[in-house]
Amino acid sequence: MVAHRPSTTICRFCAARPRGLCKDMQTEAEFETLQVLQYRTRSFRAGTQIYGPHDVKTHVYNITSGWVSLCHELPDGHRQISQFLTTGGLIGYRPVGQAFNGEIATALDEVTVCAVPSQHLSALLERQLSLNRRLIWMLGRDGLVTSHRLACVGQSKALTRVAYLLLELLIMTTGHTGHGDGTTVQLPLTQSHIADATGLTAIHVNRMVKQLRQDAIVDFHSSTLKVLNYSSLKQAAQVSQDVKEAWIIQSVPAPQSGGATA
Repeated sequence: MVAHRPSTTICRFCAARPRGLCKDMQTEAEFETLQVLQYRTRSFRAGTQIYGPHDVKTHVYNITSGWVSLCHELPDGHRQISQFLTTGGLIGYRPVGQAFNGEIATALDEVTVCAVPSQHLSALLERQLSLNRRLIWMLGRDGLVTSHRLACVGQSKALTRVAYLLLELLIMTTGHTGHGDGTTVQLPLTQSHIADATGLTAIHVNRMVKQLRQDAIVDFHSSTLKVLNYSSLKQAAQVSQDVKEAWIIQSVPAPQSGGATA
């Protein structure tokens, strides 16, 4: 299903705006400038591939609802999921000169996106400073999140890897770190997804999930994550504060004159 978005009203009240690329757009004039993007809303069913590694990059996608995984297929057939993204996440952006996407983007549940032709976005970024700053900030944040999780995958024990990922998804879903015991969220993931993200086998992930449940830390089954002991989950995940803040998808800080940005 493809539908044109003719009105700025949809942009102003878009669910992705508080977290997404257009967060800093405020005035009607700014929303009017978005019309040059010639964007469309697109919907994808669970399990649908949004784009593949050899697809020519034609669009940048701002996720307006649902969950998407980004993964790379290795020559031996193994898969490595590098990111999970939800509402406000940006996928498909590539540097000028890189013709192909180079990764697989898959809808994990019912997903809607705002699809922007790449050339139109590039033209607008040259004129809209706030949009340009926001994009740079989002790319930097995503790089920080990915590099820290891959460091965890490469150097941590299996239990820490799984706890780290579950804590990341919990904070991404809720948008805050002040959780109490008993917090429950829906995550459209299977243990195979967790395995592909943590570098473990599905069997090993199953053992770690059982261990976390036996230790009364979390219970994860049927796409439902229930926190049994939030303090213990944070301890098991061994995550630094700066990474937790990146998971929350905070606003890009306003520039300050005469000093560094807070």
